[in-house]
Amino acid sequence: GRAVASSIAERSAALPDAEDAPEAPARIGPATDVASIASSPSPPPPPSPPPPPPAATESSEAGGRGTAGEYSPSVSTWGVFPRPKDISRSYGGGRTLRPGQALEPEGAAEERLAETRRRVEEYKKNAGLIVSAEQEREVRELTSEATQLQELGRLSQAAERFAAAAAVLPFRTDQTGEALLLQAVCLDSVGRVDEAKELYSRVATHPNAKIARKANQMLYGFTAAEDLKVDQVSFVVPPEAYEPFFQPLVGKWGVVGEPGASGADAPREEDAGEFVGLVAGSLALLSLPILLILAKAVLLHSS
Repeated sequence: GRAVASSIAERSAALPDAEDAPEAPARIGPATDVASIASSPSPPPPPSPPPPPPAATESSEAGGRGTAGEYSPSVSTWGVFPRPKDISRSYGGGRTLRPGQALEPEGAAEERLAETRRRVEEYKKNAGLIVSAEQEREVRELTSEATQLQELGRLSQAAERFAAAAAVLPFRTDQTGEALLLQAVCLDSVGRVDEAKELYSRVATHPNAKIARKANQMLYGFTAAEDLKVDQVSFVVPPEAYEPFFQPLVGKWGVVGEPGASGADAPREEDAGEFVGLVAGSLALLSLPILLILAKAVLLHSS
């Protein structure tokens, strides 16, 4: 208190006296100015603040997804979604369980367990995890027949056998993937390119990475052929195209040395002699460089 009083006394002592203070000029105007000021209207009141946003209600919607009876927050973000106002009541919660009280009706657990087992068995069958011995034997027999037909060059029939083998087991099994891949190879070999490409595309989605990689490699062959413009060229040559080249030889030599030939096809002595002379001349021509080398070595040795 004393510090405040002393500060006030110091400031009052620094002020000038009333006699020494300068006189301030006074401005006197007409009386009408005072009257106009007194009669001027008061300034308008400041604007009131905006009302607060309405609180979230049961009928409000977040992002246009809320419906009546659901709680939707007023702020819509990626994590906001309509949900019941009372989750416990809507989803069966909020119960008071007494000692020994069952959590669910009788038989509900057995039904749920049976449904789970049924779905698991269905998944195993579709995935090829359950294969009977009879199915394996059938696939093995069909694949063996198709392979034999493929080795004999009967590719169309082999493709049919491979298709039958692929129809026994689900697509996800390795046996089915290999059978479809070989079927596509057979179809590609006989010129059924569209069907082969469709099968290659299907096998390319097989779960077995090795089988899918082979199918993708075959598909890349089609893409490369299109890029190199060789897909419009046919490499299939009919057998009769080679007859003009072999017919003169057959007409000149006949069928020399063919066992069991008789009549016009029987070997003749002049044909046989001509053939022997041709062979001897060919051997002499081949041995001529060797004879020249030997002669040169003998001359060098004698000198």
